Amino acid sequence: MTCSRTLDTADLLSIQKPAQYLGGERGSVVKNEQEVSLRICLAFPDTYEVGMSHTGYQILYHLINKEERYWAERAYSPLPDMEELLRRKGIPLTSLESKRPLSKFDIVGFSLQYELCMSGILQMLDLGGIPLMQNERGEHDPLIIGGGPVAYHPEPFADFFDCFLVGDGEELVPEFLESFSKLRGTCREEKLRELAKIQGVYVPSLFAPNYSETGAFSGLTPLLEDYTEVKRRVIASLEESPFPKTPIVPNIKAVHDRLAVEVMRGCVRGCRFCQAGYLYRPQRERAPEEIRDIVRNSLQETGFEELSLLSLSTADYCSILPLLSILKEEFAEKDKLAISFPSTRVDALTPELLQEVQPVRRTGFTMAPEAGTQRLRDVINKGVTDQQILDTCKNVFTLGWSSVKLYFMIGLPTETDEDLMGIVDIASRVKATAGRGQQVTISISTHVPKPHTPFQFAEQITEGETIRRQQLLFRELRKRKIFYRYHDAKASFLEGVFARGDRKLGQVILHAYQLGTRQDGWMEELQYDQWMEAFDTCGVEPHHYLHEIPTNAPLPWDHISCDIPKRWFVKEWKRAESFRTTPDCLTATCSTCGACDYDGVRNVLFDRNRSEGRLAIVSPPWTPIISARKGGATNEELIQLLQPVHAPERENKRSGKRNTTYHLREYLKTEDDGERSKTPSTSSAAFRLRLTYTKLGDNRFHGHLELATMLFRATRRANLPVSFSQGFTPRPRFAFGSPLQLGVESLCEQVDLYFSEVVLPHSVRTCLNEELQEGLQIVEVRELPFHSPPIQAIPTIAEFCASALDSCIHESVLDDWSSKSVERRRKNKSTAVPLSDFVSKVSLERGTLRFRLQSRSDGTSLKPLEVVSSITGEDPFQFLVRKNSIEPICFPQPTSKL
Repeated sequence: MTCSRTLDTADLLSIQKPAQYLGGERGSVVKNEQEVSLRICLAFPDTYEVGMSHTGYQILYHLINKEERYWAERAYSPLPDMEELLRRKGIPLTSLESKRPLSKFDIVGFSLQYELCMSGILQMLDLGGIPLMQNERGEHDPLIIGGGPVAYHPEPFADFFDCFLVGDGEELVPEFLESFSKLRGTCREEKLRELAKIQGVYVPSLFAPNYSETGAFSGLTPLLEDYTEVKRRVIASLEESPFPKTPIVPNIKAVHDRLAVEVMRGCVRGCRFCQAGYLYRPQRERAPEEIRDIVRNSLQETGFEELSLLSLSTADYCSILPLLSILKEEFAEKDKLAISFPSTRVDALTPELLQEVQPVRRTGFTMAPEAGTQRLRDVINKGVTDQQILDTCKNVFTLGWSSVKLYFMIGLPTETDEDLMGIVDIASRVKATAGRGQQVTISISTHVPKPHTPFQFAEQITEGETIRRQQLLFRELRKRKIFYRYHDAKASFLEGVFARGDRKLGQVILHAYQLGTRQDGWMEELQYDQWMEAFDTCGVEPHHYLHEIPTNAPLPWDHISCDIPKRWFVKEWKRAESFRTTPDCLTATCSTCGACDYDGVRNVLFDRNRSEGRLAIVSPPWTPIISARKGGATNEELIQLLQPVHAPERENKRSGKRNTTYHLREYLKTEDDGERSKTPSTSSAAFRLRLTYTKLGDNRFHGHLELATMLFRATRRANLPVSFSQGFTPRPRFAFGSPLQLGVESLCEQVDLYFSEVVLPHSVRTCLNEELQEGLQIVEVRELPFHSPPIQAIPTIAEFCASALDSCIHESVLDDWSSKSVERRRKNKSTAVPLSDFVSKVSLERGTLRFRLQSRSDGTSLKPLEVVSSITGEDPFQFLVRKNSIEPICFPQPTSKL
C-alpha cells in the first residue's frame, strides 16, 4: 500500500482511516535493502482490518523474515477512496514496509481465504503495475503465487496466477523460496517447470482444461508426463513449529483485534459440509506449555487485552481444561486478560469446560448446532442432539452469560420446510431457558457445497429459494421475538459459483473487474448486477455450477489432492443420503479417510491427565464434575456442582440492528463481539497522574480511539498497575482531554491515568517512553489530588501554529480576521460561529500563522483546521498545523512535578 512518502497530508486526510496505509506498526519488520537477496510481498486481497486479523498471514510473515536473505513485506486491498486517489495521482500500490511498488518485488504471494476475494486480487495486481494475465507477464515481472484453502480448488483464478502452493505454508514456503533463489537468471517458463517438481506446487499453465461439445467441463490434461497430480504438503506436528511471538499490532481496529494463538490445526469430527475439517486433517495439537510460552511472550510484546485460542474447534483440544487453568492463573487474574475461543460444537461445551471458561468469558456465547432437526444433523454428521443443545444453553444462562448466539445453515442436502421449523422450535425452547435480560440470536448462512467435502456433489439452492427460506424463518422467529440475522443471498450465490467453478470463469472475473466490481465479500460493496452482466457477456451460465454433480463426473479440482481420495467422499455422500453417521477418530474409531499415513502424519494429541501431571495441577476442580458426568448424573445434578460467578445481567443493551443481514466482517467473526464480561472488577483507583505527550509525524493520522488503544497497550507492556472501572464491563480508567483533530500535530496532549497503587511519576514516564513509538512520547508527568476536577471539565486555551506546505501565507490574511466565522451545518440548517468567540492573538511570524484557541468546560470549541481555513481562505489540508502549548483557565495545582 502507500503512505505519506508518496501521498501528501491533504491526500491522507481526504481518505478513510489513513492510519491503515502508514505502516510502521509494532512488530513489523524493516530490513536493510542492500542485505536482502529476495523480496516477497505478502498480498491480502481484502482490507487492512480483515487482513490484519488473519493468523496464517502473520505466521508466514515472520517465518520468511527469520531468514536474513529474505524480506517479506505486506500489502492490502485499498478502500475505494484510496484506489481513486492512487489512480488520479498515478501512484502505484506499494508495500507498507519499504513503500516499494508491487511490480518491483521478486514474488507477490496472495492469501486466498475465500472465493469472493477475486476482484481484490485483480485490483492489487492492476494498481501494483503487474499484468493481470499470467501469459502476459514478462521476465521482469514478479512471480504471482497463491496459497490458502482456495488453492485446493483454484481453477477460476488459474489464468491470473503463475502457481499455487497447496498445504501447510510452514512446510512448503521455505523450500519454495530456496528453489526460487537458485533459479535466478533462468527464464520464466523454466522457473515454473522446476518449481512444479516441488511437492505441493501447482502450476496451472502445465495443465490444459477440456470441455465437451456442449461446453461442459470434461477434465484437465497434464502437459508433462511426470506432472499429473499435486499433493498437499503437511506439517507433521505443531510442536516447535514457527509461530510469531512478536505479532504485528494493527494501526487501526481490526476485525479480530486481539492476540490469536493457534492451539491446534485440523479437526476430525467429520461434519460433511466443513471444507476446513478435511483440508487440515489430521488433528495436530500444540503442547500446553508451548502455548503458555507463546502467550507470555506475545502479550509482553503487544499489550493485547484479549487472547483468542484459535482452532477449528478449540473445545476439542484434549488438554483444554489444564490449558485454561494455567492461562487463567498467570494472565487472567485481577482483570489482566480476557480469554475467548471461536464458536464451537455444542457437545464439546461440557459443564466442566463452562466452569473453567466462566471467569474469563464475554457477555455472549456462540454455538453452532447447524441444523434444526436430528434427522438433518445426522445427514451432515453433526452428532448433536436437541437435549444437548438445550442443556448447554441452560447451563450457559444459569452460569451468568447474558446472550447466546446459535448458528444454523439453510440449504443443506435433503432439507425441507420441516427442518426449517426445527430451527424455530429449538430456538423457542432455548429462549424459554433464558431469564430476564438474557438474549437469544439465531444466525443463518446458506450452505455452499465446497470442494474436497462429501457435499461437493450436492446441489446448492438458488438465490430465490434462499430468500424464501430466509423469509419463512424471519416470519416465524419474529412471532416469538427471537433476534434473527442472515447472510446475503447474492453473496452466497456467487460464492457457490466460484467454489465449484472451472477455468472458464476467469474471463468472467476479468470482465466483472473491468465493470467495477470490488471487495465482493462486503455486502455494501457487492455489485451483483455487474457480475450478472459479466456472466452474460462471457456466455457463461452461472446456475450450471449450482446443480448436483454425478459422483463419476470429472471435477475441476480432481488433480489436487488433500490426501483424502474422491472415492472416500463418494462413500460419505452415500452415507449422508441414507442418513447414516460416521464416527470420528477422536472419540471412536478411525474412519480410514486417508489423511494420515500412520508414520509421520497422524493425530498429535495431548492427553488431559498427562498434561495435569506435567503442569503440576493438583486436585483440579473439574475432576468431581467429570466423575459425576461419567457416573450418569443428570444435567441438573451437574449444574449444582458449578458455582455461578454472578447473577445474570439485568440490563439488556440493544444495538438496534438485530433482524438483518450481516456483512463479511461479521461473517468472518467466529466469536461474539459483545462487551467484555468477567468477574465483577474489584480494581479501585488509589493514585492519579496527568501525562503530557507529543503526537508528531505520522501519529497525527491516528484517530483519537486508535491513539487511546495504543496508549493503553503501552501501559500493559510496561506492566503498570492501571485501575479499571467497576462492574461487569470493566474498562481502564483513562481520561483524555478534548480529542485532537485528525491531521494536527501536538507537543502537549494530555491524559489522566488512574492507578490501583502508588507509582513514581518519573518511572511511569521512563517505562512508557520505552514502549511508545517515535513521535509519541511522554514529556511530562504530574501527580494530581485524587478528587481534583476531571480533565474534560477544565476550560483551556491552546496555542497553535500553521505553516503552509507549498506556498507562503500573506500578511493580508490578518486583515479583519475577527469578523470572519466558521460555517456549521446541522439538520440542513447552517450556522455561522464567529472566530472571535473562541480565537484570540492571531499573528503571522516568519511565514507561520499563530493563534490561540479556547475550549470551554462543556467541550465546545472550534477545530484548528476550521480556524486555519477561515483565516486564510485556503484548503486547510495544505498546512502543517501543530498545537504548541495548552494552558488551563482554571487548573488544579499539582502536588509534585517531574
